[in-house]
Amino acid sequence: MTGIAKFWINAFAGLLSLPAFAQMSVTGPAVPGITAGFQNPAFLDTDGKTWSANIVTISARATSNTASIHISDFGKSGADFLRSDVLGTSSVSTGVGTLDFKGPSVAIRAGDRLTLALTTRMRIHANYGHVDGRLLSEIGEITKVEQSYPYRLPQIANMQTSIAAFSDVGASFAYELLHSGQHRLRIGGALKYINGVAHTSIDVSALTGLIRINSDGVSFITGATGTVSTLTAGKLFDRFSTGNLFKMGEGSIGGDIGLSYAYHTAPGEPWKFRLGVSVTDIGNVKYKPDSTYSKSYDVHITNDERLYFNGSFNNSLFSRASRVFDKFPKFFTRTGRKTEAYTITLPTMLHLQADYRMSPNWLVNGGAGVSLHGKNNLYKLYQVPYVTLVPSWMRNDVVLSVPLAYQEHTGLTAGAAWRYKGFTIGSNSILSAILGGKQIDLYLGYVISSSK
Repeated sequence: MTGIAKFWINAFAGLLSLPAFAQMSVTGPAVPGITAGFQNPAFLDTDGKTWSANIVTISARATSNTASIHISDFGKSGADFLRSDVLGTSSVSTGVGTLDFKGPSVAIRAGDRLTLALTTRMRIHANYGHVDGRLLSEIGEITKVEQSYPYRLPQIANMQTSIAAFSDVGASFAYELLHSGQHRLRIGGALKYINGVAHTSIDVSALTGLIRINSDGVSFITGATGTVSTLTAGKLFDRFSTGNLFKMGEGSIGGDIGLSYAYHTAPGEPWKFRLGVSVTDIGNVKYKPDSTYSKSYDVHITNDERLYFNGSFNNSLFSRASRVFDKFPKFFTRTGRKTEAYTITLPTMLHLQADYRMSPNWLVNGGAGVSLHGKNNLYKLYQVPYVTLVPSWMRNDVVLSVPLAYQEHTGLTAGAAWRYKGFTIGSNSILSAILGGKQIDLYLGYVISSSK
């Protein structure tokens, strides 16, 4: 059980200790551009220039139904922050953590109606579901949390965590199907080669047991049954390095599709109203498992036996959780080993967007997104549904936005974003975090364009 808990703690602590930047990018003014093409390829454009290039765009987010995060927590990282502020120490937690790095990408105007682009991207996407925060609070605490004993584990069907790292190189296009005076209709698509960098997961099913404490104040579990399965591919989560980050793994194909309509009050004028619909992340990521760490076990700890949490499970990296279980065959009986390649479905989403230009200085963007996958499936990455409303003020090269969003787990959030020319920084939750919320995120990006 300790190995199971340490898996989650180390996995998400490692994710949160990466640069603390929002997976759902800041939804500022939805002008056409190369970065807008990542969410809807029909929005791909050079904004009237010959070419446009994304130098770097970094976004990250951690959110859960049990999180309690304040603005003072921005910049925190590590296992204790994850345990106390994201997972909690007494509830069953479900959430998402992401890191999205859009690398060098370039779009060119290939004609009056056609825009082409080459893109690069690297992502780490973590889903976890029905994780017992109380169970985790017993393991390797930096600060002891006062708890009452005995504690019987709740009847949870599955506790799951899945973390996938993958990169892609893509070719995108946007083509204007209709250009008739005030009306413009565009179609867009992207085809991507996806590299499965690394993946690791753990699945605990039908776990039961009783947590007690001995006379020295050390907690242990007894009378436990259930099953546990581990899965690991790649080496990135063992040793986070540039070499492992860009190492070639199993390859697969993915893509995006989109459609947009824009209404212009007069030819040559900026659009007054725009609609967009897209489906992103169609396809799978392929991985080759490391059979040493991809195993399944039956759990059996009798009422007369004790498995102590602290001090017995050193060097149990989350991607090598099977080493913990192999050390205690008395409690964990191996039932299988995975050797064949497997696929993880990308976080496919349907996006809708509506934008309205109220005046030369004021713009309102609205959007909604829904996952096309169910939750709590180790082989399908899940992204939380959202609804957004973003008023923005623009003058010269400065844009100020206040993104408002309603999302699963987080409820209502309010953020702030600032853009100057090609540089953007913002957060979807920094304002709501003043009073406390369920999300921590930040966004940073830089885009350049030709002079004409």
